[in-house]
Amino acid sequence: MENNFQIKKTEDYKEVFHGCSKCGLCQKECPVFAETKNEKYLARGIIIMLRNVLDKKLKLKSVSKHIDNCIACTKCKNICPSEIDMSEIAIVVKKECLNKSPLKKFFISILESDFILGVLLNIAKPLRNMFIKKSKKFDKKIVFFTGCKTPVSKINKLTEKYNSKNTEVIYINSLCCGLPYLKIGNINQFIKTAKRNTALIKDFDEVHFLCEKCMNVFDLYGKILNENSEKEFILED
Repeated sequence: MENNFQIKKTEDYKEVFHGCSKCGLCQKECPVFAETKNEKYLARGIIIMLRNVLDKKLKLKSVSKHIDNCIACTKCKNICPSEIDMSEIAIVVKKECLNKSPLKKFFISILESDFILGVLLNIAKPLRNMFIKKSKKFDKKIVFFTGCKTPVSKINKLTEKYNSKNTEVIYINSLCCGLPYLKIGNINQFIKTAKRNTALIKDFDEVHFLCEKCMNVFDLYGKILNENSEKEFILED
């Protein structure tokens, strides 16, 4: 059975786009806009462009590059009077753009497959683990998702921090949260990654992160997999 995100298209959000009142509240909350000051990276700006796509005044691929920077934090949705979810729209737009490029989709499906990228990640994991300090064992435990970009030095500092509090740190044995697949629109590979990572955290009530993007992506898993989760995601300083 196909996931809802696999069958949705940009045009399915036509009424949602018209629900945007251009009030600008998202401008105050968007971390990407705070850095760039560019309206094209803002939910309001993206929606205006997508309206033009549906009116055939713009090409969809000209909008997708601006959606690339969305970190799926959902802060715009939380403050939006219409509760427009830009993280969901971004997934559908990127997926549709990839589907419109059959040759690109073919090469992406090979490069990001478990056969190629999966093998590379499985080689990288033990290499990095050589430099990660083993946590001391305690009755109290926390589970920590390291991600691919968290420096080993930060991982080791986190271990020391919790070991000093008589708490063991358990690492989730995965390097990828799936964000690279989302950015390119490879929703099928993202769903596989979401299922794998969800299985790894199933026995824990809370998961700790040092990367906000990883934490935001984990928060998307429930929506992508149509599952309700009461797990707590905690971003470390």
